[in-house]
Amino acid sequence: IKIRNPITRDHTTLRTWLAPGLLSILRNNKHRDLPQRVYGLDYVFRGTTPHLKLEALEMSATTGFSDSKAYMKSIVRAMEGPFLKQFDMEFEPAEHGSFIKGRVAELALFEKGNKTRHHFGIFGELHPDVITNFALENPVSYLGLDLQVLEEKGLLD
Repeated sequence: IKIRNPITRDHTTLRTWLAPGLLSILRNNKHRDLPQRVYGLDYVFRGTTPHLKLEALEMSATTGFSDSKAYMKSIVRAMEGPFLKQFDMEFEPAEHGSFIKGRVAELALFEKGNKTRHHFGIFGELHPDVITNFALENPVSYLGLDLQVLEEKGLLD
């Protein structure tokens, strides 16, 4: 998709995830004390379809996969009653080039009754190459939730 008349060169594409913008925030705040935690809630695109995403990063000397999993579990626990009661959930191993192999997983939702699978989230420890590309020097953990399935079912109204 090409954007006509973009305001800047940075505005010539549609975002597929929020993490690069969040990593830029961490880069611009390297002089601040650790740990640093940032999040974003906005639409990203899969093809031409907008998806509401919640993404968060933590940068600290000791953060890792277990931290991102703990944050994911806390968010899901808070959402279970009002938003997720019609779903079963399952953590599944995943592979993604932006994460350290073996330190990334997905969260899948399964509709109760018909077992339709929905990708709901991904979490893990970002690969050192990603961290270096943003001129960061400490580990960064990530979590992202694709809230589109909840929006489509009218659960976020």
